[in-house]
Amino acid sequence: MNKIEAANLLKTLLQQDIEQVQSWLKSVLLEQEQVPENFNWLGLAEICTFNAQELVCTSNKDHLCSLAWAEISISIYDYLARKNHKFSDRYLSSSMSLRAYMIIKIGNISGHTILDVKQVLNWFFSKLKFSYEEALIKATAWRDVLSKNNPDDSQNYFDANLENIRDLKDVKHRLRIIKILYENRKIIPTKEISNWISLWEKLP
Repeated sequence: MNKIEAANLLKTLLQQDIEQVQSWLKSVLLEQEQVPENFNWLGLAEICTFNAQELVCTSNKDHLCSLAWAEISISIYDYLARKNHKFSDRYLSSSMSLRAYMIIKIGNISGHTILDVKQVLNWFFSKLKFSYEEALIKATAWRDVLSKNNPDDSQNYFDANLENIRDLKDVKHRLRIIKILYENRKIIPTKEISNWISLWEKLP
């Protein structure tokens, strides 16, 4: 299968209704249907995300259509995360960002495949490589170096602590989603969560 076939498949899917796209995706995930090697999975996920976000803002009280598109998008992001470990964090972040958006618009529903805020919280905490206290120490040290306004010292510190700084940036990227849910009162403000939110401004 070549690039033309991949492009044609995407074009066909975009012209189909939700049920048809769901059925196709189910067949692919069950390995009952082949997909062109160059198929634009990310493009399909982003379009489904757009559909979900646009529909959830309408007056559709049960939000069935928006949730269906969100489920397709999240399934694709999760699939991409499993298939490509190098970019798995990026795909999972997109998945959780969409979950957060839907939760803010519709509400937190315990046990729901998309609208359960615990899934987002579990994802955040499962990815942490250090405790809040350790993160605070590392972030404070980083800010202290920057505050001295010495480019050489900053560069030396950056070179010596590159892995720590990357980890802190990853925390901030994931914390952004938690912070949005927190600010929209979709998360119970426990001490642990409040501590991590308070760390936001200190993170690189």
